[in-house]
Amino acid sequence: MSQNYNSPTTSPTTTPAADQPRIEDNDDALLTNFSGPSAPSSPIPGQHWFDTTSKILYVRKANNSGWGICSNPEKQKNISVNTTLDSTFESSFVSVTNNPVITLPQFSSVSNNYQLTLCLLDNLGFRLHAHSGENFYRNNTSHASITIPPSTVNSYFKIGKTNGRFLLAGSLGGLDKDLTTLDNAGKKVALDLTYPVGTEKGFLENVTPPLQGVLGVSWTVIAEGYTTYSATTSDTGTIVNGERLDTGDTEGHALTVNELPAHSHSFSIPTTGGGGSPQISPFQLNSDRKAIRSSGSANVEMTGSSSPHIHPLQITNIKVLIYKRMS
Repeated sequence: MSQNYNSPTTSPTTTPAADQPRIEDNDDALLTNFSGPSAPSSPIPGQHWFDTTSKILYVRKANNSGWGICSNPEKQKNISVNTTLDSTFESSFVSVTNNPVITLPQFSSVSNNYQLTLCLLDNLGFRLHAHSGENFYRNNTSHASITIPPSTVNSYFKIGKTNGRFLLAGSLGGLDKDLTTLDNAGKKVALDLTYPVGTEKGFLENVTPPLQGVLGVSWTVIAEGYTTYSATTSDTGTIVNGERLDTGDTEGHALTVNELPAHSHSFSIPTTGGGGSPQISPFQLNSDRKAIRSSGSANVEMTGSSSPHIHPLQITNIKVLIYKRMS
């Protein structure tokens, strides 16, 4: 296979015998995408190169500053035993089974475009190691190794080389899996969907709001005495120090006689005076709340009162703190 391209292919000053090898070289280079174990010399923008070592097809960048990955014709790979990654895994889709130990290549041994995708196809998990003496990063934390736990089938992970280090990114099964398998980044995604910034939520006093202080999440207790007020988007109220302030009072109401709940009163009245003579006759209440003497026509009016009164209650208090998510 040739990586040589002769321009011009032919010349008025050469013979057909001299031009024939150039034509053959040019056809061979174009037919095989300049295949070879190293990049062709003197490349130009848009030129292709198939790396016979990594099995990756590259295309020359428009500013001729380097090579970009076009595709990996042999991108499907499988790992089921302990494996050390190398340049042949670049730009591959790798299925992982049987709980293997996967070791990253030495950082300097692979290209700056090095990247691949891992997909866990069973629920056995796997372990990822850095090359000896090196680390990789996940969630902005440096690791020498990390365990992908069991029961995270169909989790996807991306390994890439950037800014002088390897990065591991991915979600343990996504939000359709048990939340206990999510790392803090995955939990924050769920939190953002459930309780976005600005949400108010009540928690018992001994409960810490979710992810408080993790990945920039901040909850603040709303001061005592605040109330939740329902309004329209046009009803903005008065804003003081970034908070809405409403003023006013509530209108009191004194109960009328008819609004009083049904109740009864018991009392006693002496029926005899001095010397044993009757003082007042027994009486009864009719439906109009009037006392009627049994032996006469005199009436005693019984009415309710609008004066305040107290009904004692036995109440168990549960202290709830109202938090507002600030970030």
